[in-house]
Amino acid sequence: PAARGAPPAARGGEPPAQGRQGLKLMPRGASSSAGAAAPSKPEKPPPFTQEELSKKMGNTIEEYLECGDFKEVCTCLAEWVPRAPPEGDPLAKQLVQLAISQVIEGRGEEPRDKVGRLIGALFSEKALKSAELKALLSDALEFIEDEVCDVPHIALYYAKFLGYALASGALPLGWCGEAVGHLVESQMVKADMALGGQAGAAFVIAKALSICKGINGEERTKALYAEASFDFKPLLKNSGSAAEVAALLEAA
Repeated sequence: PAARGAPPAARGGEPPAQGRQGLKLMPRGASSSAGAAAPSKPEKPPPFTQEELSKKMGNTIEEYLECGDFKEVCTCLAEWVPRAPPEGDPLAKQLVQLAISQVIEGRGEEPRDKVGRLIGALFSEKALKSAELKALLSDALEFIEDEVCDVPHIALYYAKFLGYALASGALPLGWCGEAVGHLVESQMVKADMALGGQAGAAFVIAKALSICKGINGEERTKALYAEASFDFKPLLKNSGSAAEVAALLEAA
Protein backbone atom coordinates (compact mmCIF):
# COMPACT_ATOMS: atom_id res chain seq x y z
CA PRO A 1 0.00 0.00 0.00
CA ALA A 2 1.10 3.50 -0.73
CA ALA A 3 2.50 5.53 2.03
CA ARG A 4 0.07 7.84 3.71
CA GLY A 5 0.13 11.30 2.10
CA ALA A 6 1.90 10.13 -1.10
CA PRO A 7 0.22 11.07 -4.44
CA PRO A 8 -1.68 8.27 -6.12
CA ALA A 9 0.10 6.44 -8.90
CA ALA A 10 -0.94 7.31 -12.46
CA ARG A 11 -3.01 4.81 -14.35
CA GLY A 12 -1.20 2.31 -16.50
CA GLY A 13 2.05 2.94 -14.76
CA GLU A 14 2.36 6.49 -16.17
CA PRO A 15 4.62 8.84 -14.27
CA PRO A 16 3.00 11.35 -12.01
CA ALA A 17 1.48 14.45 -13.74
CA GLN A 18 3.98 16.79 -12.17
CA GLY A 19 6.78 14.93 -13.88
CA ARG A 20 5.53 15.58 -17.41
CA GLN A 21 7.35 18.17 -19.54
CA GLY A 22 5.13 20.43 -21.72
CA LEU A 23 5.91 20.79 -25.46
CA LYS A 24 7.50 24.14 -26.11
CA LEU A 25 6.18 25.56 -29.41
CA MET A 26 8.10 28.23 -31.40
CA PRO A 27 6.38 31.06 -33.24
CA ARG A 28 5.56 30.27 -36.85
CA GLY A 29 8.41 31.22 -39.16
CA ALA A 30 11.01 31.31 -36.38
CA SER A 31 14.26 29.48 -37.01
CA SER A 32 14.93 26.37 -35.01
CA SER A 33 18.55 27.35 -34.75
CA ALA A 34 19.17 30.35 -32.54
CA GLY A 35 22.42 31.11 -34.27
CA ALA A 36 21.13 30.93 -37.88
CA ALA A 37 22.63 33.70 -40.06
CA ALA A 38 20.37 36.23 -41.80
CA PRO A 39 19.95 35.67 -45.56
CA SER A 40 22.68 37.42 -47.53
CA LYS A 41 21.82 40.25 -49.90
CA PRO A 42 22.18 39.55 -53.63
CA GLU A 43 25.56 40.57 -54.96
CA LYS A 44 25.76 43.77 -56.97
CA PRO A 45 26.18 42.95 -60.68
CA PRO A 46 29.61 43.78 -62.09
CA PRO A 47 30.15 46.92 -64.19
CA PHE A 48 29.63 46.68 -67.94
CA THR A 49 32.68 46.42 -70.11
CA GLN A 50 32.89 49.26 -72.61
CA GLU A 51 32.02 46.80 -75.37
CA GLU A 52 28.88 45.64 -73.55
CA LEU A 53 27.80 49.22 -72.87
CA SER A 54 28.37 50.30 -76.49
CA LYS A 55 26.27 47.39 -77.72
CA LYS A 56 23.40 48.25 -75.36
CA MET A 57 23.57 51.91 -76.39
CA GLY A 58 23.59 50.99 -80.06
CA ASN A 59 20.49 48.84 -79.66
CA THR A 60 18.71 51.57 -77.69
CA ILE A 61 19.53 54.19 -80.34
CA GLU A 62 18.25 51.95 -83.13
CA GLU A 63 15.00 51.43 -81.24
CA TYR A 64 14.68 55.17 -80.57
CA LEU A 65 15.24 56.01 -84.24
CA GLU A 66 12.45 53.59 -85.14
CA CYS A 67 9.80 54.65 -82.65
CA GLY A 68 11.04 57.95 -81.22
CA ASP A 69 10.22 56.92 -77.63
CA PHE A 70 12.40 59.22 -75.56
CA LYS A 71 11.08 57.89 -72.24
CA GLU A 72 12.47 54.46 -73.06
CA VAL A 73 15.91 56.04 -73.60
CA CYS A 74 15.70 57.67 -70.15
CA THR A 75 14.67 54.34 -68.59
CA CYS A 76 17.67 52.60 -70.15
CA LEU A 77 20.05 55.32 -68.97
CA ALA A 78 18.75 54.97 -65.42
CA GLU A 79 19.20 51.19 -65.54
CA TRP A 80 22.78 51.52 -66.80
CA VAL A 81 23.95 53.95 -64.13
CA PRO A 82 24.64 51.32 -61.40
CA ARG A 83 26.71 49.30 -63.86
CA ALA A 84 28.53 52.11 -65.63
CA PRO A 85 32.25 51.45 -66.11
CA PRO A 86 34.27 53.39 -63.51
CA GLU A 87 36.29 55.00 -66.28
CA GLY A 88 34.90 56.67 -69.37
CA ASP A 89 32.67 59.63 -70.22
CA PRO A 90 29.23 60.25 -68.69
CA LEU A 91 26.60 57.91 -70.11
CA ALA A 92 24.42 60.57 -71.77
CA LYS A 93 27.43 62.07 -73.52
CA GLN A 94 28.45 58.65 -74.84
CA LEU A 95 24.89 58.00 -75.99
CA VAL A 96 24.64 61.26 -77.95
CA GLN A 97 28.08 60.79 -79.45
CA LEU A 98 27.14 57.32 -80.67
CA ALA A 99 23.77 58.56 -81.95
CA ILE A 100 25.42 61.30 -84.01
CA SER A 101 27.90 58.84 -85.50
CA GLN A 102 25.03 56.54 -86.51
CA VAL A 103 23.07 59.20 -88.42
CA ILE A 104 25.75 61.54 -89.74
CA GLU A 105 26.18 59.68 -93.03
CA GLY A 106 22.64 58.38 -93.46
CA ARG A 107 20.20 59.48 -96.10
CA GLY A 108 17.14 61.42 -95.10
CA GLU A 109 16.80 64.08 -92.44
CA GLU A 110 14.38 62.34 -90.09
CA PRO A 111 17.06 60.36 -88.17
CA ARG A 112 19.16 63.50 -87.69
CA ASP A 113 16.11 65.44 -86.55
CA LYS A 114 15.39 62.70 -84.01
CA VAL A 115 18.94 62.91 -82.67
CA GLY A 116 18.57 66.68 -82.48
CA ARG A 117 15.39 66.26 -80.44
CA LEU A 118 17.17 63.69 -78.29
CA ILE A 119 19.87 66.25 -77.43
CA GLY A 120 17.28 68.79 -76.35
CA ALA A 121 15.22 66.26 -74.41
CA LEU A 122 18.20 64.83 -72.51
CA PHE A 123 19.24 68.35 -71.54
CA SER A 124 15.71 69.25 -70.43
CA GLU A 125 15.59 66.10 -68.28
CA LYS A 126 18.95 67.03 -66.73
CA ALA A 127 20.48 63.79 -68.05
CA LEU A 128 22.90 65.67 -70.31
CA LYS A 129 24.87 68.65 -69.04
CA SER A 130 25.76 71.65 -71.17
CA ALA A 131 29.46 71.13 -70.41
CA GLU A 132 29.26 67.53 -71.65
CA LEU A 133 27.60 68.60 -74.90
CA LYS A 134 30.17 71.35 -75.37
CA ALA A 135 33.02 68.86 -74.98
CA LEU A 136 31.40 66.45 -77.42
CA LEU A 137 30.69 69.01 -80.15
CA SER A 138 33.94 70.88 -79.65
CA ASP A 139 35.90 67.72 -80.45
CA ALA A 140 33.73 66.98 -83.50
CA LEU A 141 33.81 70.54 -84.89
CA GLU A 142 37.58 70.83 -84.47
CA PHE A 143 38.15 68.31 -87.26
CA ILE A 144 34.93 68.75 -89.25
CA GLU A 145 36.79 70.20 -92.22
CA ASP A 146 38.59 66.88 -92.69
CA GLU A 147 35.23 65.11 -93.08
CA VAL A 148 33.85 67.21 -95.95
CA CYS A 149 35.25 64.91 -98.64
CA ASP A 150 33.51 61.85 -97.16
CA VAL A 151 30.36 63.67 -95.98
CA PRO A 152 29.85 66.70 -98.28
CA HIS A 153 26.90 68.08 -96.27
CA ILE A 154 28.42 67.57 -92.84
CA ALA A 155 28.32 71.32 -92.12
CA LEU A 156 24.54 71.28 -92.57
CA TYR A 157 24.20 68.28 -90.29
CA TYR A 158 26.17 69.81 -87.44
CA ALA A 159 24.33 73.11 -87.95
CA LYS A 160 21.16 71.09 -87.31
CA PHE A 161 22.50 69.66 -84.05
CA LEU A 162 23.60 73.13 -82.96
CA GLY A 163 20.18 74.50 -83.87
CA TYR A 164 18.38 71.96 -81.70
CA ALA A 165 20.81 72.64 -78.86
CA LEU A 166 20.17 76.38 -79.16
CA ALA A 167 16.40 75.87 -79.18
CA SER A 168 16.49 73.80 -75.98
CA GLY A 169 18.91 76.13 -74.21
CA ALA A 170 21.55 73.40 -74.02
CA LEU A 171 24.12 75.67 -75.68
CA PRO A 172 24.49 79.45 -75.73
CA LEU A 173 24.84 81.18 -79.09
CA GLY A 174 28.15 82.78 -78.12
CA TRP A 175 29.73 79.39 -77.49
CA CYS A 176 28.50 78.09 -80.86
CA GLY A 177 30.21 81.00 -82.59
CA GLU A 178 33.46 80.28 -80.80
CA ALA A 179 33.24 76.56 -81.61
CA VAL A 180 33.19 77.25 -85.37
CA GLY A 181 35.51 80.26 -85.31
CA HIS A 182 38.33 78.28 -86.93
CA LEU A 183 36.14 77.71 -90.01
CA VAL A 184 35.96 81.34 -91.12
CA GLU A 185 38.11 80.74 -94.21
CA SER A 186 36.88 77.20 -94.83
CA GLN A 187 34.82 76.03 -97.80
CA MET A 188 32.40 73.79 -95.95
CA VAL A 189 29.80 73.67 -98.74
CA LYS A 190 29.84 74.12 -102.50
CA ALA A 191 29.56 77.61 -103.89
CA ASP A 192 25.96 77.10 -105.00
CA MET A 193 24.96 76.39 -101.40
CA ALA A 194 26.84 79.29 -99.83
CA LEU A 195 24.87 82.09 -98.18
CA GLY A 196 25.88 85.52 -99.38
CA GLY A 197 29.26 84.10 -100.35
CA GLN A 198 29.73 82.60 -96.88
CA ALA A 199 30.58 78.89 -96.83
CA GLY A 200 32.40 78.56 -93.50
CA ALA A 201 31.75 79.60 -89.90
CA ALA A 202 29.09 82.19 -90.74
CA PHE A 203 27.24 79.66 -92.88
CA VAL A 204 27.09 77.11 -90.02
CA ILE A 205 25.77 79.61 -87.46
CA ALA A 206 23.24 81.11 -89.88
CA LYS A 207 21.89 77.63 -90.61
CA ALA A 208 21.82 76.78 -86.89
CA LEU A 209 19.74 79.89 -86.21
CA SER A 210 17.41 78.91 -89.06
CA ILE A 211 16.88 75.48 -87.45
CA CYS A 212 16.28 77.14 -84.09
CA LYS A 213 13.70 79.45 -85.68
CA GLY A 214 11.89 76.46 -87.15
CA ILE A 215 11.59 74.95 -83.67
CA ASN A 216 11.00 77.96 -81.42
CA GLY A 217 9.53 80.44 -83.87
CA GLU A 218 10.88 83.73 -85.18
CA GLU A 219 10.16 85.90 -82.15
CA ARG A 220 11.90 83.64 -79.62
CA THR A 221 14.88 83.20 -81.92
CA LYS A 222 15.21 86.94 -82.40
CA ALA A 223 15.09 87.35 -78.61
CA LEU A 224 17.80 84.69 -78.20
CA TYR A 225 19.97 86.49 -80.75
CA ALA A 226 19.45 89.88 -79.09
CA GLU A 227 20.08 88.58 -75.55
CA ALA A 228 23.35 86.98 -76.65
CA SER A 229 24.59 90.31 -78.08
CA PHE A 230 26.03 88.14 -80.80
CA ASP A 231 28.52 89.67 -83.21
CA PHE A 232 28.46 87.95 -86.59
CA LYS A 233 31.25 90.00 -88.16
CA PRO A 234 34.19 87.96 -86.80
CA LEU A 235 32.70 84.91 -88.51
CA LEU A 236 32.46 86.49 -91.96
CA LYS A 237 35.09 85.53 -94.50
CA ASN A 238 35.41 89.14 -95.53
CA SER A 239 34.55 91.68 -92.87
CA GLY A 240 31.09 92.86 -93.81
CA SER A 241 28.56 95.46 -92.85
CA ALA A 242 25.46 95.10 -90.73
CA ALA A 243 23.45 94.98 -93.95
CA GLU A 244 25.46 91.97 -95.12
CA VAL A 245 24.86 90.20 -91.82
CA ALA A 246 21.12 90.89 -92.12
CA ALA A 247 21.13 89.56 -95.68
CA LEU A 248 22.96 86.42 -94.55
CA LEU A 249 20.39 85.72 -91.85
CA GLU A 250 17.56 86.38 -94.25
CA ALA A 251 19.04 83.96 -96.78
CA ALA A 252 19.32 81.23 -94.15
